[in-house]
Amino acid sequence: MDELDRNRMEALYRIFDRFGLADMRAYYKTTIQKHRRAAAQVNLLRASASFLAGFSAALVGLIVQSVYVGNSTCLEPVAPDQLGACQFINGVILVLMVLAVVSPAIGGAFSTLADLYQWDRQVSLYKEALENLAIADARSPDPEMDDATYRAALKAYALGSLTVLYDESAQWGQMIRTPVQIEEFIRRSQERAQSVQLPTFKAPNQPQPRPTGDEGAIS
Repeated sequence: MDELDRNRMEALYRIFDRFGLADMRAYYKTTIQKHRRAAAQVNLLRASASFLAGFSAALVGLIVQSVYVGNSTCLEPVAPDQLGACQFINGVILVLMVLAVVSPAIGGAFSTLADLYQWDRQVSLYKEALENLAIADARSPDPEMDDATYRAALKAYALGSLTVLYDESAQWGQMIRTPVQIEEFIRRSQERAQSVQLPTFKAPNQPQPRPTGDEGAIS
């Protein structure tokens, strides 16, 4: 195959840079922002649930200490003029106790969600891929180069960029390879099967038809 001329190399560089590298760079930036936003929202909800649980428990303790321990207003028997206030306080205590119990469960659910989607890890992965793309882009050919240098720079630039994309895809198991041990085992099994001489079997003689009554009488 003939070497590409300068015009074709420059055209290939512009096409690859525009529709390959630029698109992946934009995708990485968008994905990083999306995962960072999701991680920040989940962390805020987890912190809010933890704060709500602690605040509710502390407020319940304060109310019980001030109403039932330090003051006997709402203890049996309750005065008729204090009945409404005591019922309201009991309702507030009940709500706060429910919040103190439910909030940690909600925070644990969001923690499980964060562990499941691993937004922080994905941000780190795509950020590293974006930095590696910048390193690969530094090898891009320069218009001032001569043809031989331009061709070598273009190959290094394309190879470096594709390597970054390959490594990023391989992180998620998209590049599935058969283990070397299994390939070697399959190859040896095929060679052994080809080397084995299978015995040849001779078909049995076909049974002769039984003579009919007329043939038996003639004989």
